[in-house]
Amino acid sequence: MLLPGHFNSDVSVVTQTQDSDHIPVARNGTPDESDATYLILYFPIRIPHVLIDLSALHGDHFRSWWLDPRNGTTLPGDEGLMGKRYTPRFPEGGADWGLVIEQNDD
Repeated sequence: MLLPGHFNSDVSVVTQTQDSDHIPVARNGTPDESDATYLILYFPIRIPHVLIDLSALHGDHFRSWWLDPRNGTTLPGDEGLMGKRYTPRFPEGGADWGLVIEQNDD
């Protein structure tokens, strides 16, 4: 669950892509620590083969979901993510997507 609070920018989260400087990233927690409970990434363009480093997140289990900023709807992403690396599968419908990755250690 996303909660209001202090957001930090963390561009080191996106690795192994030529366009990582075009992907704004926000997270909660302390910069340079593995205590975040969520990451929010914005993809203004569709970028194939993005690798996201989840080591900023606390815990071992994560889930993701997509936000369409054009109309405010959400789409499911991946459930049961484990490990510290994640390559998302973009939804159909072009570019301009927000991706939320959150802790799921329930």
